[in-house]
Amino acid sequence: MSRICPYCKDPFIPKRIDAVYCSQSCRQMAYMERKINLSVNIDSLDGFKISENQSKPSTKLIYPSTDISLENKKPSIDALQQNIIEQPKTEEKYQRYESSFINELVELTNERNNVVKLYTLFIEDNSGAFQWVSSRFKCLAECLLTFSEMKTIEIDDLKEICNAFTMLIQSKSFKNLPQAYPYTHDILNLRESLKNICKNADENEPLKFRLQTQNKNKLIATRWELSHYVHKKTFSQLNFKD
Repeated sequence: MSRICPYCKDPFIPKRIDAVYCSQSCRQMAYMERKINLSVNIDSLDGFKISENQSKPSTKLIYPSTDISLENKKPSIDALQQNIIEQPKTEEKYQRYESSFINELVELTNERNNVVKLYTLFIEDNSGAFQWVSSRFKCLAECLLTFSEMKTIEIDDLKEICNAFTMLIQSKSFKNLPQAYPYTHDILNLRESLKNICKNADENEPLKFRLQTQNKNKLIATRWELSHYVHKKTFSQLNFKD
């Protein structure tokens, strides 16, 4: 029986009975939006709307309220008959714990301020280069993050991602990107790193692919920043030649 993912709103068939989100990506993104208290100064963006299913860039992500008051339980008939009246429960509060991982992401996204920087590029994207490149880079970043969580991967799978980066860089859209596009150097550097890994990997052995903490955090931040402007697409849904 299919369910609707509460983050991306797409239907999916759960692999586990307790699955809530359609993918690890949506689960992490929803977690970030629940936990990050990130303020962005984009008050001038009022009324902006990307599509029917995607609202304007969020100006503030706020922690959900954690104050929970439990109403006094009414004694049941059986309890009254047995002269047992339950004592009302006192108000309970959940304690919020700081996450160093989330704090690092907050600091990184605040420092980069890319959500605001991307807005101008999105509005002025007459050629469609911003949208075309961003949707594909977000997908490739997602693939690399997924690979980094797996025990091992096939070298051919990584080569396919590396080839996709190459086609992306060779595309007209990439060449037409404005100089202010914040991920140009990241795309170029990732392609070079992947080429070196594929070149030195043993063709006959599964590959243990890992990302350095700094690079992984940058990709997670990038995925979150671009989610304000491009919809989630799987690798098989995208053509990397324009």
